[in-house]
Amino acid sequence: METNRWQLSRAGLVNFWYYDEEAFEFADGKLLLRGTNGSGKSVTMQSLIPVVLDGKKSPDRLDPFGSKARRMEDYLLGEKEVTGYDERTGYLYLEFMKPMSSQYLTIGIGLKAKRNASMDFWGFSIQDNRRVGIDFSLYNKEYNAELQKDDRIPLGKRELEKRIGAGGRVVFSQGEYAEMVNKLLFGFQSPEAYEDLIKLLIQLRSPKLSKDFKPTVIYNILEHALPGLSDEELRPLSDAIESMDRTKLQLEHLERDHKSLARIVREYTAYNRYIWYDKAKGLTEALAEVQKTEHRKAQFTQNVTDEQAKLEEFANHIHVLQAEEQQLHYEHEQLRDHDLMRAAKEKVKLEADKQEQIRRGKEKQQARDGKRQQMAQLRRVIDDCELKIREADKEITDLLESLEQESSENEFPAHEVARGEFERARAGYSMELWQKEASDYRNRVQQSLEQAQKVSAAVRVKQEAEQELGEARKQVDELVFTKQKWERVVEEEKERLISSFHEWQGGVQLLRLQPDSVREVIHRVSHFEENHRYDDVREPVMKANEQVRQTLRDKLGDVQREQQEKHKQRSQIVALHKTWREKKDPEPPRNEQIEQARQWLQSEQIPHIPLYAAVEFREEVTPAMRAQIESALTEAGLLDALIVSESHVQKIASWSEQVKDRIILPDPQLFSHTIMEWFVATPAEESGVGKAEIEAVLQTILCQPDQQRAASTFISENGRFGLGVLLGNAPVIEKSVYVGREARRRYREEQLTLLEKQLDEIDQEIAFFAQLIEETQANLRILAEELGQLPKGDDLITSLQSLTQTTQKLEIWEEQVQLRNEKVRKALEQLLRERDILKQMGQGLTIPMEEESLRHAVRSIQYYLEDLRKLEVAYRDKVNLQHRLRETEQSLAIATDEYDVLKGEENTIIRERERLEKALESIERLLASDDAQEIQQKIRYCAERLTQIPQELQMIQHTKGQTEASVRELQMKQREVDSLLKQKTDLLEAWRKVFHEEYLLGLWRYTLDQQTEEIPQAEETELEVLKLDQLAIRSVKTLAPAIQAANRERESYNNRVQNVFDTERQVHLLEYQASLDYTLAYTDRDGNQEAMESVEVLETTEWSREWEDLKARAKRRIIVLEYEGKRTHPYVVLDKLGQEIELQRILLTTEDRKIFEEVILQSVGRVIKHRIARAEKWVERMNELMQQRDSSSGLTFSLKWVPLVADDETQLDTRDLVDYLRRDPKLMRDQDIERITTHFRSRIEKAKQEVAIQREASGETLHQVMKRILDYRQWFSFKLWYRREGEPTKELTDRHFFQFSGGEKAMAMYIPLFSAVFSRYQEADKFSPRVISLDEAFAGVDENNIRDMFELVEQLGFNYIMNSQALWGDYHSVSHLAICELIRPKNADYVTVARYRWDGHTLRMLHPEWTELQPEYDEVAASMEWDQGE
Repeated sequence: METNRWQLSRAGLVNFWYYDEEAFEFADGKLLLRGTNGSGKSVTMQSLIPVVLDGKKSPDRLDPFGSKARRMEDYLLGEKEVTGYDERTGYLYLEFMKPMSSQYLTIGIGLKAKRNASMDFWGFSIQDNRRVGIDFSLYNKEYNAELQKDDRIPLGKRELEKRIGAGGRVVFSQGEYAEMVNKLLFGFQSPEAYEDLIKLLIQLRSPKLSKDFKPTVIYNILEHALPGLSDEELRPLSDAIESMDRTKLQLEHLERDHKSLARIVREYTAYNRYIWYDKAKGLTEALAEVQKTEHRKAQFTQNVTDEQAKLEEFANHIHVLQAEEQQLHYEHEQLRDHDLMRAAKEKVKLEADKQEQIRRGKEKQQARDGKRQQMAQLRRVIDDCELKIREADKEITDLLESLEQESSENEFPAHEVARGEFERARAGYSMELWQKEASDYRNRVQQSLEQAQKVSAAVRVKQEAEQELGEARKQVDELVFTKQKWERVVEEEKERLISSFHEWQGGVQLLRLQPDSVREVIHRVSHFEENHRYDDVREPVMKANEQVRQTLRDKLGDVQREQQEKHKQRSQIVALHKTWREKKDPEPPRNEQIEQARQWLQSEQIPHIPLYAAVEFREEVTPAMRAQIESALTEAGLLDALIVSESHVQKIASWSEQVKDRIILPDPQLFSHTIMEWFVATPAEESGVGKAEIEAVLQTILCQPDQQRAASTFISENGRFGLGVLLGNAPVIEKSVYVGREARRRYREEQLTLLEKQLDEIDQEIAFFAQLIEETQANLRILAEELGQLPKGDDLITSLQSLTQTTQKLEIWEEQVQLRNEKVRKALEQLLRERDILKQMGQGLTIPMEEESLRHAVRSIQYYLEDLRKLEVAYRDKVNLQHRLRETEQSLAIATDEYDVLKGEENTIIRERERLEKALESIERLLASDDAQEIQQKIRYCAERLTQIPQELQMIQHTKGQTEASVRELQMKQREVDSLLKQKTDLLEAWRKVFHEEYLLGLWRYTLDQQTEEIPQAEETELEVLKLDQLAIRSVKTLAPAIQAANRERESYNNRVQNVFDTERQVHLLEYQASLDYTLAYTDRDGNQEAMESVEVLETTEWSREWEDLKARAKRRIIVLEYEGKRTHPYVVLDKLGQEIELQRILLTTEDRKIFEEVILQSVGRVIKHRIARAEKWVERMNELMQQRDSSSGLTFSLKWVPLVADDETQLDTRDLVDYLRRDPKLMRDQDIERITTHFRSRIEKAKQEVAIQREASGETLHQVMKRILDYRQWFSFKLWYRREGEPTKELTDRHFFQFSGGEKAMAMYIPLFSAVFSRYQEADKFSPRVISLDEAFAGVDENNIRDMFELVEQLGFNYIMNSQALWGDYHSVSHLAICELIRPKNADYVTVARYRWDGHTLRMLHPEWTELQPEYDEVAASMEWDQGE
């Protein structure tokens, strides 16, 4: 189906060059300008095309040879000496029309030139069907009194804008004008594509082409004539590549972070394993100590029980001994007066004294041994204190060195002074000031760190705000693009709607609008907005429709009413016809009451008959007389009056109520002339009235007036009548119809015939009205159908809604841009404020005011404070040890003195024991006789027993006392063990707390391989405690080999974690806000001080050390990172990063596959495939056109589009690539997809490398490089081939080309150029005109080839303006052509136009009144005779 394409209709110049006002009519979009040199044909054509198409007025475009000698100002002003113009305003315009819908569109430019000033420019379009020179004028007329004629004053740009109003548009820049023309007429997707078309038209326009034209130039033109890939078509690929690059960068970033974090986690895991093992070991050791102490407590409890059993035995033994002693005392009383008894007593006494001295000696020896042991113990304590003091000195020295190193890191300014004071410390020295200064410095640095963190947070906020701003701007850019797209769609829909409206108007029969209404509809469509009602657009149509419909309905109503009237008339005639057919005789018209009266008379059987039925005319009475007489009888009321029988005449008065009728009373006038002379009585048998009675009535009525009676009743033959005082003249009737049976019969038949004729006529009228009704109803239906065919605005409304939605979104995002701009500004201001605060806080600090430096300083000062506290503890321990040493030395001196005293007392006891031994020897000699021996034996037995018993009692009491003391000692030790057990238990619970907190921290899960039963986090039951203890024991057994094999101290693990953390965090993990801090510090010492106070100094120190050891081992380092808005452990982040890396790899693979399968093979590949296919068809079409050319020299041309070979083995040859692209991606094999994927991946990587290399030099973006690499036009090369008759086909090289004649060169160049222009127009809108211009068209080409060229132009469907000095264009290959001969004699300041029209057969002049041109016209016509005969 032929497209209703825009085509050139008219071109006009107003007040330009030597034209006052001139319009050139086109014939089917074609115009040829003829004329001699200097007539202005080139000026006219080049001023219109391409100047009016894009508004560019540069001199090189006005000269077909490309010189800059011609300026637009010169065309307007001319030479001042010749024209006298200093200022002039002119217009150039082109009118286009759609032939199928009579829709007109005018574009044009206005120019105002002043000498020695820049030229003013404006462009305009008229879109409401108004036409310049017909119903729109570009000038005003003003009467010139001097010249006595109207002057044409061109409109200024503001006047033009006002005159065009809403029916078009006026713009004031060349760019806006070109954009408007492209939008209204050509519809290229981009301004660059439209500009390429104009450049190509300029190249084509050149006269005889140019000496620079050669095949290689043509190849370049052909290549650029093919449509390239638009930015929109490449957008999916660019977006996909950018997305993939972002994914790659993100993946690389994630992998780098993952590696850095993995290095930290590796050391952190070793550290966590050691910490877990160390705390588990502490718990197991504490558990072992508690178990050991509980065992000791059980032993002490058993010993107390055993000793208490001994005390009970001792009490029983004492009771037995006391009884025995009482019996021996009695026996001894009997023997005590004997001398031997006295000697024996003395011996006993001496022996007792000796034993006492021995006992005392032993006691002193034991006391001296105990004192010697005490002295040894005190010496050991002194040695231990001295050793610990030396250790404390070493620890203090190490701590001072550590403090020195840390102060160099944290730059604590008071360190040197504080250390000097410490080293010069005397008794009573306090470290409070040092600690306070260090703590204050820590607080200041901490505050600075917090402020630096605020600065970092402000930086992040600013970065986030800038990122959000960038995202908002991206959204705005995308929405602006979408809005522009919808604006184009809206304009296209409006144009389509206007075009459809014109087509609709061209096709309607009844709903044709007035021009003003057409323009109003176009105006409303052109200015239709989303908030408008489409009914407003339809309103002029609806009004016209309503008017037409109302007219049709009025007509229909009138016709229907007339038809109904005719139906009524027909019914009446049918009824009358029926009545006449049913009547035997015609009857005169009667009143209804008369009919009722006669029916009453009939029912009463009263004889009666009307006059007309009772008589017949006599034969001698002529028809004329009959007619006059009947008319007179009728007018006199006698014709239908009744004649009643004589017998009833007298009763007439009594019928007055029933009979409303006329009755003739007989009064015969026997001697007068009566109507009896004209009538014969013919009574009817059924009437009952006799002949005589009828004749009596006839004789009653005179046939002439009675001269003797003024009030007589008469009927004359000339129609006069009288009834008493009434006289009259009856109207003339054609004939008698009632009087006489024959007359009535004939009248009846005539009436039936007349009624039947009337029925036929009415039937015809009814049929005519029915046809009118049908036609009117059909017209109403057609009107409704035409209204229903009125183009609907649904698509326009939808497009406007989409545009409005996009605009609303754009406004929202533009507001977001403003808000986010403000947010960035506020973030920047906040950042500057925070930096100022940080700068103020940093005054006096030598640390760099950076978060990391400050964090490191805070951490260092924290270590400093901890070491300072350790120093204080070490210093206090040293002081305590020194004090204890002094006290122990004093105790040793006292013990030494006491030892010497005990030794002297022991020597005194030894001398006394020796004296007693000598006294005993003398008494024993006395008691050596026999009697004495027996008495002595008895006495001795008694004395011995009495002596032994107290001794035994004393021994038992002593042993008992010792046992009691032992029990007390054991009980005291038992209490000590209880206290120690409580302390050990408290320590165990503390270790359990420490271990449980470590357990709850959860890091052990990443250090142990075995599955571990979960321990509740809240209150612990005995079972849960047992599980915790067992977990600790298992952990120690599991980890001990590895920990012992590593042979590393806690500080080593700590340092390695610190080092790797500092290195990796500063390099790669800054964004995670990683921190390495201390946690789980144990501070709960409540309830332990009381137990410690009951322990000796040494034990207290040891006990304190155990708690200090627990505290030191409980505290641990913890690494926390910021991830997804939460602070979490590195293991979680490492796992998340691993998942993210895997996800990004999958995404990258998906995006990579998407690029090469979906984007390249589907979207971009499909576009390229279609472009290549169309280009190949285009080449085929060009070759067909070339083959059809029948040159006079037998020279033919052909064009080949040769696919190029691959650059390297990773790429495909163009032929293979195109073959793959043509396949259905769903049916392609994996290896095929891989090949094409490898090809494009290679090209893309090459593109990226080029961007990296050329970015600084050329500034070319990846999108631009991709556009160049994927430009399918670069995959092929054009080659022209030629063949002469009888010669082989050869490639047309530049050397061969320059060997051609001028005509052959033109033939070789025109066809490719025409094809290039045709190809470029393929990218335009489907309604776009295909306009070209040729200067000195086909110069140098012979006649046959010119005809062939015209045929080629005709086949390609071009509209054109050509100029030529010689051509007429009157070839049969040209269907229609407007020819204008420009006549400018002798360089005159005016141009005359002679107009001709070629219709494909005949050339005729459009102005035969130009007799001076007739000879030339005849000559032209004669020259055409041979063409017409062909």
